[in-house]
Amino acid sequence: MFGRSKEKLNGRPRRASEESSAYLRSKRPVHVRPGLRAWAYRALRWGMAVVLVAAVGFSVAHAVETYLEAGPRFQLRDEGLRLTGLHYLSPARVQKVLAADIGTSVASIPLEERRQQLSGIDWVARASVLRIWPNRLWVHIDERHPIAFVRISGGKHTTSTRLVDGEGIFLDPPPGAAFSMPVITGIGPSMPLPERQKRLALFERLIAEIDSGDPPYSPLLSEIDISDLRNVHTNTVHGSDIIELQMGDDQFRHRYALFLKYVDGWKREFGKVRAVDLRFEGQVAVR
Repeated sequence: MFGRSKEKLNGRPRRASEESSAYLRSKRPVHVRPGLRAWAYRALRWGMAVVLVAAVGFSVAHAVETYLEAGPRFQLRDEGLRLTGLHYLSPARVQKVLAADIGTSVASIPLEERRQQLSGIDWVARASVLRIWPNRLWVHIDERHPIAFVRISGGKHTTSTRLVDGEGIFLDPPPGAAFSMPVITGIGPSMPLPERQKRLALFERLIAEIDSGDPPYSPLLSEIDISDLRNVHTNTVHGSDIIELQMGDDQFRHRYALFLKYVDGWKREFGKVRAVDLRFEGQVAVR
């Protein structure tokens, strides 16, 4: 009995709902990777887009550049050239460097090249060149500052006098300019620049120390020999006499004050005084 009822249960036909439920169950999505052809197509599209953008950008840039260089609105004229910072340097020397740029577009002027050309002028320490749109050029010059006259020995007992700045650059005196400064010897164009700079540093220290109090003494010095870094020789005016002083390489104001204190007594004792050696503390050699 039980066996038959089991067989009936096992052998009963399935209902339609049970058969369709197997097909209505949700399944996980299957990801299909794109093939090589799809990747190539995408890369081609992106490449064409990049090329198109680059071509448009190049065309725009070229059109702008052509407009700036050819447009008459951007041409530099004489009245558009502004020069500042000039005191001793002639404007004509600056304008000569920029003569080829007059009548051309300010966009085509090679600023760095012009700056280097201007820096090659002896009186120019630094030069700045700026465009001012649409058609102006501003040139600012920082001039060199001379610190002394230099007496330079030439051939056949000839000498010439030039100016020199603190960096050891020799300068030709500009026409009509007046300078009041000492004359130095002991340097020349053939001396390497670092050696010149060492001697000029000694000279500047001498002037700074000797003028560090009141009154300043540098106006009393007529000529300063800086050929020996350990012993500065200087000529000084005292009354109607020109006396040579050996001042070593330090304590310049102290030594010059010592000279002024005793020079009248030396004259009374020795008569005419031609030279004084002040290098040694507590000992002075007079001749």
